[in-house]
Amino acid sequence: MKKKIKTDGKDTCGWVLWNGKVKFVGFSVVYKDEGKDQISAVYVLPEYQCKGIGKILLKKALEFFKDSK
Repeated sequence: MKKKIKTDGKDTCGWVLWNGKVKFVGFSVVYKDEGKDQISAVYVLPEYQCKGIGKILLKKALEFFKDSK
């Protein structure tokens, strides 16, 4: 799931990963602000760590930043 919003001059995006049921297992939030890109959060539940979920979230963040300097 991807949601992109504009707030206070910041271009913000977040992703949430679900386990296919009703429980979220990880999320990340990133933003661009006046030439500065920042990953402000990457969280994965302990029981889902070491399964590539963090890598997926970081890859999405880098794709979001690909057009930035």
